[in-house]
Amino acid sequence: ETVLMHFLRGAGPAGLRGMLPATPLSDYRLLEPMADGPLPSPPPLLIRPLLDTPRADIEAYCTAHGLEPRFDRSNLDTTYFRNRLRHELLPLLETYNPNIRRRLCHTAHVVAADYALLERLRDRAWKEVVREESERAVVLDRVGWRAQPLSLRRALIRKAAYRLRPTLRDVDFVHVEDARRVAEEGTTGAQATLPGGLMLTVGYDTLTIAEVGYKPPPEGPTLPPDTEVEVALPGTTPLPGGDWRLEAEVLETWTLEAVEVNPDRWTAYLDADRLGKPAVLRTRRPGDRFRPQGMGGHAPRLTDWMINAKIPRAWRDRLPLLVAGGEIVWVCGWRVAETAIVGPTTRRVARFRFVQRDPRGAEGTGGTS
Repeated sequence: ETVLMHFLRGAGPAGLRGMLPATPLSDYRLLEPMADGPLPSPPPLLIRPLLDTPRADIEAYCTAHGLEPRFDRSNLDTTYFRNRLRHELLPLLETYNPNIRRRLCHTAHVVAADYALLERLRDRAWKEVVREESERAVVLDRVGWRAQPLSLRRALIRKAAYRLRPTLRDVDFVHVEDARRVAEEGTTGAQATLPGGLMLTVGYDTLTIAEVGYKPPPEGPTLPPDTEVEVALPGTTPLPGGDWRLEAEVLETWTLEAVEVNPDRWTAYLDADRLGKPAVLRTRRPGDRFRPQGMGGHAPRLTDWMINAKIPRAWRDRLPLLVAGGEIVWVCGWRVAETAIVGPTTRRVARFRFVQRDPRGAEGTGGTS
């Protein structure tokens, strides 16, 4: 009955398994909000020992042993969907195939085995494509997600929705399919609605599934919009509204090789003699232009460069810019300016390094603490 009911409602393989002989109670998503706290781990099992036993066999056993099972008369009410299937549709189908009940059970067993394999493959793919996961959002690597087979692409979207909304009873195929098409074909900023107030949003190289209106937190140091802070060189400059600071110094010894292989995106080495005054940290302003390293001195609009560099829109108004003598010399964390790069003729090097205070008291550069 359950297999046929789910089939008529358009269920996928999870629904076509029908009832299972043993089911973790955690799979019943409506139970958790009614429980006093989270369900224990591992969750208890709901076991159905007579699931594959025909009703006629159970009734014969009861008769033979003098048992009188209780009869629920509501089971005769065909206004209920399941009862209508039981009393009207299944008898009709038996006129086409007398073994229809056995065939449906066989189908359920086959689908259940296939779905178990799909779950294992999905969980393996989950570890490969999930970049970030929190209570508010799941961020998938778009390239990695698109490399998965079609069934796994759908399964990953559905799992992300359930991770964020554990009490959702069902994530409809229509929602999943719409989200899949947007994720595959949509341009940056495209969105698709999912149940439970969730939204899939396409990024440059990510897919973010989160509540409507969610804005991903920027990576690394930030400034409040329309902020300007004078930079001490040499010295330490605390950033307002956070636990970051900028340490600046003129190096006494340095090598061009060490500068060129700098592995920390939140550290920049600049030609100290080519930095004008004053040096400030600020956020972007209308009309800003930037001469990025590698563009031969060409100065595109900062906004256009940020778009081409795939800096997420939500970060752009808060990203620190190091400005010296009125010129942007470092889009912090992304690129230094052509006019301030260290080269063979450089005599003095200024090193700028962002450091974050760790809640445990330790300190580190960039996002490593």
